[in-house]
Order: sequence, then C-alpha cells, then structure tokens
Amino acid sequence: MRGLRSFVAVGLGLVVGSSFFTMERSAEGADSVNDCFGIQQSEKDTGIDFELSNGCDRSISCNMQWTVQCESTTGKVVVQAQGRAGAMLAAGGKSRVFGSADACKAHAAWTIDNVTFACTPVR
Repeated sequence: MRGLRSFVAVGLGLVVGSSFFTMERSAEGADSVNDCFGIQQSEKDTGIDFELSNGCDRSISCNMQWTVQCESTTGKVVVQAQGRAGAMLAAGGKSRVFGSADACKAHAAWTIDNVTFACTPVR
C-alpha cells in the first residue's frame, strides 16, 4: 500500500497537514514573507499536491525541495531521490506544485519528507 508516512516542513514555520495558513499583510510591512504566505498539502496516490497561496500585496517567488524515499515491503529504504520546484505567485495569487513519488512505482511504499521552502518578495 502506498502512503505518506512522514511529512516535515522546515524553514518557514508553516502549518502543514490538512490545515491552511495565510494572512493578508504587506510583504514590505510584514516581518517576513512567512507572515503572508500559506500552504496546503494533500496526499495523492503518486505524490503530494502542494497549493501555495500568496496573501501579500506584492508578488513572491518561492523555491522548494524535498526528498522522496521508496520503501520495500519491510519498510527498508531502497531508493532515495531529490525533488525541487519553483513558483512565482502574484499578489493574492495561488499556485500548485506537485511532489511526485513516481520514482517509487516498483516499490511497496513511499515517503516525502525534508520539505523546505524559501520565498522572497519580487522587487
């Protein structure tokens, strides 16, 4: 059975799981983009769908990375791969990024973890 065993977001203090976090604030007036950036994630059969949301009053650029681990029926990691994606979000905009676990098609289970985000205002 394929499934998500762990998901860790690091670097932005994001709320993850099936929850959603965003606040309307100025990207310039906020302490950081973290104050007006939100993310929602949902598990699919072949990976994780991330919906990025920009509650800032200006565009932001986000880069993300993650690790995909393929596991045997005994839970042993047999393949590990890195994934990465970037997205440009207009003020008030949303974008989707898919963290694919396609590298694990021939294996019993997969895990996507070590997810990191770095978002900055676009000047």
